[in-house]
Amino acid sequence: MTRIAVAKLTVIAAMFLSCAAAAAAQSPGPRSDNQQLQGGWVLSIVPDPGAPALPPVQPTTHLMMFTTDGGVVSQWNQVPPPGNIATSGIGAWRRTGNNEFEITQYFEAATVDASGGHSFGYFKQRLLLHYGPTSDDLSGPADFALMDLDGNVLFGGPFAVELHRIKVERVGSSF
Repeated sequence: MTRIAVAKLTVIAAMFLSCAAAAAAQSPGPRSDNQQLQGGWVLSIVPDPGAPALPPVQPTTHLMMFTTDGGVVSQWNQVPPPGNIATSGIGAWRRTGNNEFEITQYFEAATVDASGGHSFGYFKQRLLLHYGPTSDDLSGPADFALMDLDGNVLFGGPFAVELHRIKVERVGSSF
């Protein structure tokens, strides 16, 4: 190899390494283009004043965690009727368009009596979300179905949701 070729390769390698170092030094942080959901959220079910309150669609909240790879974990903050239990939710999300996301999650439903717990089926929840004026608020239509273990729908219906991002706060700052 000639000295000129070695010098060119050295310059190219140095440029590549400096670009790689600059890229590695940047922290990804939240995206401002409203194309991602990752992070923690508080979901509120928006009651429809014209619809009868039927469990499980009544004013309630969920704590939700969206992962960067399309996973959803949801903690449902509701006490079911006596003799019934419901688990936390597990699901998936995907971006379906500009500022549009579909989410599907399942909560296991069971009954409890003196002989123990008995699996009943699943509560399935589907959401279609869009960001509001900021990347800290989401809202949209949703629906649910209570299904038996064979996947037969027992009942279901539409509702609406609002989500608010859980932000990192400094210790000692005002609540």
